[in-house]
Amino acid sequence: MGKLLFVNTNRVNGIAAIVLCLALVALAIWLTLDGTYVAAIFVPLGLLGIKFFLKMATQRVELYEQGYVSKNIFNGVSGRYADLKSITRSAVRVNGVLNTDIFFTTNAGEKVIVHNEKFLKGDDKMELLMERVSRAMAETWAKNLERQTVVVWVVDGAKPLLKIRKDGVLVTDKSGAEIYVPFTQFQMKATHGLGVEILNANQKVLSTSSGTANFHVGMSLIAMLANKRSMTATSSSH
Repeated sequence: MGKLLFVNTNRVNGIAAIVLCLALVALAIWLTLDGTYVAAIFVPLGLLGIKFFLKMATQRVELYEQGYVSKNIFNGVSGRYADLKSITRSAVRVNGVLNTDIFFTTNAGEKVIVHNEKFLKGDDKMELLMERVSRAMAETWAKNLERQTVVVWVVDGAKPLLKIRKDGVLVTDKSGAEIYVPFTQFQMKATHGLGVEILNANQKVLSTSSGTANFHVGMSLIAMLANKRSMTATSSSH
């Protein structure tokens, strides 16, 4: 898997949440014994919360150049970035602290969460991880594209919204019509929050979100294909 990049844990948040769940269970039991029987419903909810946050508190994710190893008190999962089914990134700023989560989903449906709180400027390891994983997955998509005419990029439920071809992008607009946008005319415009407008030249054809699963993978693939076409054009001109 190459060199170890960094190790990720979320013990502090996990332990704090476990303490809160224990307090909830204790309070629910006390209220139930005191005659407030409706409080009993919070006992199983609190126990479920303890199990979930115990998994969070004991999780250790080792991020390598080409893959990952994730372990917790209940189970473990490992694999290569190139073999992931999807990757999603979310970022929320709270009181000046940027909380970033990167979600890996394997083809077997297993999930790995990499959490980071960015307190210091220059702490860009999550951005670098996102770029590395997206690039590795895009290389797998590129191989699939050699055998297929298109690869699905962004979906809405089971409906593909964006597909990538070797020479452009297929966009499904609001009416359900599929529009072909060549790479030379394909543009994106950031809007509020994570919003992104997909443009055909200067004409908007679709609104989506950069927080959508595999959004950055598709962008990496487009950059690879555009670069390949540019190199081919340059070679042909000589």
